[in-house]
Amino acid sequence: MPRTIRSSLSPGAVDTGSLRSALGMAQGAGEVEAADEAMGEGNPTGRIAGPSEMGKAAAFLSGDASSFVTGIELFADGGMAQV
Repeated sequence: MPRTIRSSLSPGAVDTGSLRSALGMAQGAGEVEAADEAMGEGNPTGRIAGPSEMGKAAAFLSGDASSFVTGIELFADGGMAQV
């Protein structure tokens, strides 16, 4: 079977060191936790994603479990695209 890109992953905000660094530069180092929580409160799930959640979505799209899935855009954003 040829290996091709069949689908795409559209992540929402993910709680990573890069995000926290950007929040620190934008809001100030003392405001990172509050900014992180505020981002989560704006999400239908009430939080932002953890890195492992994006990893699981990517693993699904790249693995055998999605071998018959083609042409989709998987929104792993806690429902933000649907609101």
